[in-house]
This record gives sequence, C-alpha cells and structure tokens, in this order.
Amino acid sequence: MNGPRYEGSDTIEGRLAAVVMALVRSFEDRNLREGRSEILDYADVATALRPYVQKEIVHARIEEVREIRQGERNRGVAREATLLRELADLESQIISRETS
Repeated sequence: MNGPRYEGSDTIEGRLAAVVMALVRSFEDRNLREGRSEILDYADVATALRPYVQKEIVHARIEEVREIRQGERNRGVAREATLLRELADLESQIISRETS
C-alpha cells in the first residue's frame, strides 16, 4: 500500500484514500482469483488503516516539533541580535568616556 498513489499524495485524505482503494482492489483480486465473494467490512478497513493513521499522527507530531524548534531558533536569533546591539551601545559608551 506504500505505492506511488500513497507516497505521491500531498494530503492526508489522499494517502488514506489510496490505502482504502488498495484494500478494495486486493479484496476484488482475491475474490476473482479464488472464486470467493467476500465483502470488505469495517473491521478490514479499520485494521488496514490503523498503521497509516498512526503514521500520519507521528508525521504531524514531527512537524509540530520542527515548527517549535524553528520558533525557538528564531527567538534565539532575535535575542542574540538584541544582545549584540546592547554590547555595541556599551562599547560606544566606553569609547566615548575614554576619549573625553
């Protein structure tokens, strides 16, 4: 189920739809191949989707951590710039006192 439709989709809905469609096709293929007439039910879909839903949740958590880390990095850069300006001001004050 990790085929091009799943991997190539830009949305969660698209990736999960790819899993469901792959499951439907596998049931149809098996029924044709083995002369069965089994029907796909909720338990089959739930079982098939479970690892993919968990995967999407983990991806969302990773993205959340990346956004937090980026925000912290931005705050760190801003704080560094503030401290560098403060340092430059203090150095200017020291130099002006020394030349007075």
